[in-house]
Amino acid sequence: MNDLDLKQAYSILGLPDEAPMEDVDKRYALLLKKQHSQQARANEEHSKLEVSHNDQLINQAYRTLLQHHKEKASLAFEHEYYSATHRKWKLDKLDHFWQYNKIRIITALLILAVILYGLNTYLDKRAERIAESKRPPIDIEIMFYGDFFTEDIQKLEQSLLDQVPEWKRVKIIINQIPSDPTNPYAVSLQQKAVITLMTEKPDIYVMDQPAFDMLSAQQALLEVNNWLGPVEAQLTEERKLFGQGEEDLQPKFYGVDISKHTVFENRGLHSVNQIFGMRFDSTKHQAAQQLIKLFLEKAQ
Repeated sequence: MNDLDLKQAYSILGLPDEAPMEDVDKRYALLLKKQHSQQARANEEHSKLEVSHNDQLINQAYRTLLQHHKEKASLAFEHEYYSATHRKWKLDKLDHFWQYNKIRIITALLILAVILYGLNTYLDKRAERIAESKRPPIDIEIMFYGDFFTEDIQKLEQSLLDQVPEWKRVKIIINQIPSDPTNPYAVSLQQKAVITLMTEKPDIYVMDQPAFDMLSAQQALLEVNNWLGPVEAQLTEERKLFGQGEEDLQPKFYGVDISKHTVFENRGLHSVNQIFGMRFDSTKHQAAQQLIKLFLEKAQ
C-alpha cells in the first residue's frame, strides 16, 4: 500500500500520520466498541442503521496499519542486526590485523616520532641560527665558575653594557659549583658544571679560589702578563694570584683578585670571592683589558 493508502487508513481511524502501533490498537478497540454499541442499539430499536460498511473500513484500515508497522519493525530489526553483525565483523577483522601487524605498526610509529622530533629540532635550531645571525657579534663572553648564583643573567649582561657603552652584546654563563656539601643539588650541579666546562669556550673566567686552583692546574688559563698590557701597572701585589700547572716548573701569574667590586651591585649575583682569568686560547685581549679595568675601578 502506498503513502496515500496509509494516510487514508490513519484518517479512517482518526489518527495522525505515523502514529505508533500502540495508539492504533487503542483507537481500533475504541472504534469497535463504539460500532458494537451502535449495532446493539439498532437491534433494540429495530432500526436499520448502516454500520456494517463502517466496520469493514475500520477493519481494513487496522489491517493496513498493522501490516505497515510489522514491516517497519522487521526492517528496523534487520537493519540493527546486520549493522551489529557488520560492526562485529569489522572489529574482528581490525583485531586480526592488529595482532599480526602490531610490531610493524609500533615500529613505524616510533620511526615517525623520531623523524618528527628530528625535524622539529632541526627547525628550532635553524630558527635559532637565523635569529643569532641578526644579532650583533659578542664583544666578550664570561663564565662565572664556582660558588656563584644569580636569578637573572640578563641583568648582569645589561649592567656591563650600561658601563661599557661601546659594547653591543656580552654573554654571561653561570657555571655553579656549590661549596656547601650539604646542598641537596651539589652532585647534580657538579656534573652539570663539568659538562658546561667542556662544551663552552668563554673568553674570561671569573672564579672562586677552588675553581682558580683547578683551572690553573689544568693550564686552562693564559698568563696574565700575556694579555693584560698596560693595565698590569695598576695592580697591587695582593691582587696577583699564582697557580701552577702540571707542566709548570714554578707558579705562574694566572689570575687577578677582583673581589668586592660593585660592577654588578644590586643585580642579584651571589658569590664569595672573585678571581679574573683569561682562557688560554682567547684572542680578545683588548676587551679583557677593558673589563678588568672596569672591575678594578669599581673595587672597594
